[in-house]
Amino acid sequence: FSKTGQRWGNPIYNWKHLKETNFEFLLDRLLYNAKIFDIIRLDHFRAFDTYYQIESKYETAEIGEWIVAPGYEFFDEMFKRAPHIEIIAEDLGDLRPEVYDLRDHYRFPGMKVIEFTFEDDHLNLTPQIPDVENMVSYISTHDNDTLLGWFNGLESDVKKRMKSSDRKST
Repeated sequence: FSKTGQRWGNPIYNWKHLKETNFEFLLDRLLYNAKIFDIIRLDHFRAFDTYYQIESKYETAEIGEWIVAPGYEFFDEMFKRAPHIEIIAEDLGDLRPEVYDLRDHYRFPGMKVIEFTFEDDHLNLTPQIPDVENMVSYISTHDNDTLLGWFNGLESDVKKRMKSSDRKST
């Protein structure tokens, strides 16, 4: 949400080395979590398709490049080791079609956030629920306000219309 992009300063996984080791490091972490949790949500799922790499010498994310990741190879190996693992793909944001292809290839559920289903101009109070199968709905994420915070931030006339039984747009 920045004009200069998001530069978190995190190191990028060495995908070449990970491939050489059959993704052992990542799979060990993932499979350990599968012992603890019934379902695992993979944040930033898009990075299994492509990820943005920035050289450490740059202070912003304005200069970088998109790199293709070995997502299919990774998930094929994951299912060899854990065929019944349950994954949710965090597929929010401006994504290229290949991310959805990867998600759908493995039938991973995607995500929808309830407040994002309303029109941005707050004129249309009927949620615009996409015709999507195999998804999980959330009331918020770590990147946006809570549902109550979002609602409390609306203009009073919009709140009144949302609370009323007559939710016709103006």
